[in-house]
Order: sequence, then structure tokens, then C-alpha cells
Amino acid sequence: MSTILSRAAYADMFGPTTGDRVRLADTALIIEIEKDFTTYGEEVKFGGSQIVSPDGEVVARAGAHAPEVVFADVDLSRAEDKRIGADDLFAIRRPTCYGLLARRNPMPAPAAGLASLGVAALQPDCHGAEALGPLEQSWREASAAGATLMVLPELCAHARGEPARDPAAAARRDARWLAHLATIARETASWGVFSGVEEADGRFHHSAWLIDPHGRLAARYRQVHVPAALRSWAAPGDALPVFETAIGRIGLLCGADLLVPEAFRVLARQGAELVAVCGAWRGEQEIRWILPERAAENRINIVLARRADSAVARGSAIIGALPYPSEPHWRVRSPDVLEAPAGAPWVMAAANLAASRDKTVGPQGCDLMASALPEAYGLLAEPMPGPSGPGNRPVPGALR
Repeated sequence: MSTILSRAAYADMFGPTTGDRVRLADTALIIEIEKDFTTYGEEVKFGGSQIVSPDGEVVARAGAHAPEVVFADVDLSRAEDKRIGADDLFAIRRPTCYGLLARRNPMPAPAAGLASLGVAALQPDCHGAEALGPLEQSWREASAAGATLMVLPELCAHARGEPARDPAAAARRDARWLAHLATIARETASWGVFSGVEEADGRFHHSAWLIDPHGRLAARYRQVHVPAALRSWAAPGDALPVFETAIGRIGLLCGADLLVPEAFRVLARQGAELVAVCGAWRGEQEIRWILPERAAENRINIVLARRADSAVARGSAIIGALPYPSEPHWRVRSPDVLEAPAGAPWVMAAANLAASRDKTVGPQGCDLMASALPEAYGLLAEPMPGPSGPGNRPVPGALR
């Protein structure tokens, strides 16, 4: 589809064009552009290019407003280490769950639901039994302020590592928490996302539940990408579903799922408008680079609630989809991160669900999903034999 830009939006993106009038420096002379030899839709842009190391360090950056060449010496061997914290990004991949990316299936028709949704990420400064009171207070406060969907941190009913010692007891506690949170949801007529231990068919899972305003469990997701810290007790799920609800198409993720680009892409291909992540920060790059990129490359809203004992002292975050075109133009591909201030019990924003239904990111109808080439993505859904994971880790230096 084609996109019509306002004259101001076009000038901000590409400079003045035919019919525009420009003042010459600080003089009183005004010139009018009579002919622009650019072919509309094939404009060339420059500025802001950068070289980034594998751990997210910007080692060279160009200016934003003039042609420039930047260069840097790089150590290619640093790219062979795929770890963030204790987790190897290739070892936790689940290629059998990404088959949708390699098939040319049509996107679901855009939903005709809410244009925006008030969302809140709750972040108590504690965990375990003592966190329930602060979480309830934050939930009620955020609801009174206009939030409809509340997202809680991962495994917030437990101290770190506690479920591994007795997962059956952890599952019983989380069942009690779910019942209490369901009462809060019903009393506040709001929705909530809670992550905990689930026992099913003799196995335990790290699961996330979506609670509806009637206090019912509207959806459940079992974590697909189980990190090293949970592997002693948590069996992985086998699907990345999107749930059709009265508040939009919602995807749920837990913890280490956010490290895997395919997780968000599979949800986006199913029409997800918002992804709620019950999480914990493992590194600065997650909030600085990874999550904003997941939101931008899929044109979706993301809400992440973090644990108080995260490895880095950053707040919960909400990253919203922006309409195309936006001004300045680069915001569509570099969305703002709304981070909870230090000490704040929750952070709230209005998620733009309508913007997430349009995957356009450039002139001439450049659509992130419609322009995809699934036949080229087969490798994403194939196990990659290697020494350090269950069929998912490539051998350094090898090509396929």
C-alpha cells in the first residue's frame, strides 16, 4: 500500500522538495524549489550510522545531519560468545516452535478492537510472601489511575531459586496467589498477568496466566525458552500462542524468552498487538537495545515487569508501537522506552494498539510482514547441531 506524507513530515525525513520555500541562511532571501529530480519512494538518507560491539557497546557513531564515514577496529572472536548472563542464546532456542516464520501464511485480518489500552508494569521492591501486599496496593492504584492490564514480575511469589528446592510447594503457593489476584482483578474490573510454577501431568512448568475482569483464567502460556537457572525443575512449553481477548490480541512471555528474537516474531506473525513479559533484567543491553528492537522490528507494544533482585538496577519498562509516519521519522524504528523511576512501585502508559496493526515502516508501503520472504527463513526452524546445546548451537566459524 502507498503512504501519503504531509509536506512537513516529508521535509523532516528527506529535506525540501518541489514547491517548498527555503530561507537562505540568515538572510532575507527566500528561494522556491521548482524541480526535485528525486523519484518519490527511492529517496536516500544518511546520518546516525554506528558500529556496535556484540555486547552492545557503541564503538563508533556518525553524526546525524551530514554525510560521514566511520570506522573501528573490531575483535571478531567476541561475536562467538553468545551468552547473556548464564544463558547461551543459541542453546535456549527452540527451532521447532518457529515453523510459522518459514511458511507463507497470511497475516490475520487487523482486529477491530480498542485503539489504545492502559497498561501498567508492577514492580514491588521485594519478593515472596511479603510482596503480595505491595502488589495488591499497586494493582489497585494503577487501576484507579486508568490502567486496564497489569503485568507482574516473573516468579514474584518466590525468592530467587526457591522453586528449585520444592517445586510442588511452589506450585501450591502460586495457586493461592492466583486465587487472590483473581479477586483483585474482579474487584477492580481489570486484567492481570502473573507468572508462577504450574504442575501438570507429573511435570512442572514456568507458566504465565492472563486473568480477566471476572476473576477467571483467560489464558495460559508455558515458557518455551527455559533458562539455565530454572532447568532443574521447569519443563519447556511447546507453543507461542496469541490470545484473542476483549482488550486486544495478547501474547505472553516469561523471563529468558525476551532474549530470543523469534519469540516476538512468531507472536507478531499471529497478529499480537501487545506482548506482556513477566521478567527480570539480566543485562543492560536488554533494556537499552534488545527490547526496543523487538518492539520496532515487529511494530508491537511490549510491557515488561522486572523483579526487584534483577542483575542490573533498571526499572520495569513499557515500549509502545508508534503510528507511521511519525515525527521525527526515525521514532518508528527507535521507539521510546518508558522506564519506571527508581523506587516507583509501578509505571503506566497507554499502549497504541491501532498502531501495531499497521506494519508499515517506510514510503511505498514497506510492510514488515507483507515484504517478508518465508522461503528464505527455513534455517530458523531447523535444529543446528553443535557442542553446547540440545541441537541449537552452531559451531563457531562454521557456515551453513
